[in-house]
Amino acid sequence: MHGQTLLDLERNDTVRSLFDIQFGQKLLIIVSLLPLSINFFGDTVNANYTLILLVVSSLHRNPLNIPKKSFFFYVIIFPLIIYLTSIRYLLNFEIYSFLRASISFVLFFSTLMLSFIHLKFSLEFFEKSIVVLSVLYSLWVVITIYIYNIPLSDGVALKGILRQYVWDWPQRYIILLLPSLFLSLKYSKNDKRYYLATFVISVVVILSYTRAAWISAIFGFLLIFLFGSFRKKMIFSFFLMTFFALIPKESLVKYSRLLSTVSTAYENRSQLDESSSEGSRLLIWKDIGEYVSRSPFFGSSYLGASYAVQHGAAHSQYFDVLLRVGWFYFVLIVFLLLFCTTELFQMSYYSFAALSSFLLYGIFHETWKLSYGAVYFFITLNYTLRSYYGRIRRLL
Repeated sequence: MHGQTLLDLERNDTVRSLFDIQFGQKLLIIVSLLPLSINFFGDTVNANYTLILLVVSSLHRNPLNIPKKSFFFYVIIFPLIIYLTSIRYLLNFEIYSFLRASISFVLFFSTLMLSFIHLKFSLEFFEKSIVVLSVLYSLWVVITIYIYNIPLSDGVALKGILRQYVWDWPQRYIILLLPSLFLSLKYSKNDKRYYLATFVISVVVILSYTRAAWISAIFGFLLIFLFGSFRKKMIFSFFLMTFFALIPKESLVKYSRLLSTVSTAYENRSQLDESSSEGSRLLIWKDIGEYVSRSPFFGSSYLGASYAVQHGAAHSQYFDVLLRVGWFYFVLIVFLLLFCTTELFQMSYYSFAALSSFLLYGIFHETWKLSYGAVYFFITLNYTLRSYYGRIRRLL
């Protein structure tokens, strides 16, 4: 003790502090990726752990890394401006609407800030955590099917009965199962057990009877097949593409109806079959489009579809964002997605395929609106930013 200088003690305290932050971040990342929800102000709020993650990360001496005078600086500033416009609800004495908008803003902004915090864990740890949790979730689904003897050919039973026993089944937690298909392939080079992980997860994706998930998975495997570096992985990906091609064709045919009726249904509301999945989505998207046309710059100022257009949900991550923030910030988000996917393509074909399947699924379902989807997307963006600025420094 007497041989240690004050500088040594300060260094030890710093190392201990960094270790605690690292452990706290890792623990909270795993918790944030679990299918857990909290009922908050009469609504099921899923993005509830990112605030704690930000608090733990703030213990770092320089908790944020926000490049000023750049595109990313405006990605952060503009949401604050949009929130200020929600004061119109107060001026109209719509107190509840203002509170709802405030809650949505805090949840959105906290997840967005995950892109700019200093992370004390590696990308490999993060991606492997997603794979492990996805395998455990998939085994949970398989065991539940076995216990209750649910016929595999009965999609209605698989959706309805399993939903009672498996949290966030089938169309929510699938947003993590999809990228884990390709992340497991990424690490199969050094550990062949990841091949088995891909197979188990792919079986559960098929059993979800979610057409958007099937299409997203096939698209991701197609990307791996086209760009994958290892011949074995390409062959295995081709096998899985064939496997997904065996999905019941009558289910996929319904999507052709969605595409064929978009142009005519938008003009004639009576042509929409509101009882069908396709018709209800088109109806919601049509109403969102009309709402945003009346408020193109700020949208609903973070109010969700249930309050702004009287629909339970937007049933699309992109329409949800468009409704909440308007056209201008929506375009910024699109540029953010393009940047992220382009940078990931240079980092890893498998991470690129994982994010691409995630983004494609977001056309028909919410993705980063949910806590685990937000953690996956914005932490991935964090690493792409780190890679991008590291590459820029090496060029200078």
